[in-house]
Amino acid sequence: MTAASATDWLFVARAGRVRIRRRVVADAIDEYRWERDPEIARHNGLPPATRSFTDFLDQFEQELRIVDSTRETFAIETHAGEHIGSVSFYHGNHAESAAEIGMTIGEPSQQSAGYGREAAIAFMRYLFAERPFSRIRMHALEWNERAIRCFAAIGFAEGGRVLRGTNLMVRMDVSREWWLLWDQEGRFERYLKQPGGS
Repeated sequence: MTAASATDWLFVARAGRVRIRRRVVADAIDEYRWERDPEIARHNGLPPATRSFTDFLDQFEQELRIVDSTRETFAIETHAGEHIGSVSFYHGNHAESAAEIGMTIGEPSQQSAGYGREAAIAFMRYLFAERPFSRIRMHALEWNERAIRCFAAIGFAEGGRVLRGTNLMVRMDVSREWWLLWDQEGRFERYLKQPGGS
């Protein structure tokens, strides 16, 4: 068995220049750094984390061990193998066939480079192929135009404003039937760049 084939089981989706894969313990170092970054925390509507790496790692390893059909976090990496962010589904409600997603491109050098759209497309393909959800929603801070543009470009429509704590959020959602139709029609292909391309 080659080294590449030994890790193939980690990957759940690919699109353009990114791959979505299951997280491994080594990802904790990057995720801890991103959690403590003030700018990333601000975009997530949170204060920068202050807990120790030991506490963070304990929780991270626990998440890797527990199977939860209502939530899961995955790593985003480039085709070159650089770990650049994470994407999750959570609040999975199987009775309503709905879930919420969230995404972070944590590496500053890779932000505003189109990776978010590519990762979102890959993740939506995975969710609608492998999970029993017929509606996906996301929430972005009202001032976070980058996130709102990203999800609007891949088919999400604004559904109103929601107050979470002190943060006013834009709620956006999309249904399985419409999203899959648009994907089949090639609507999102213009956002997918070739690996090695810019």
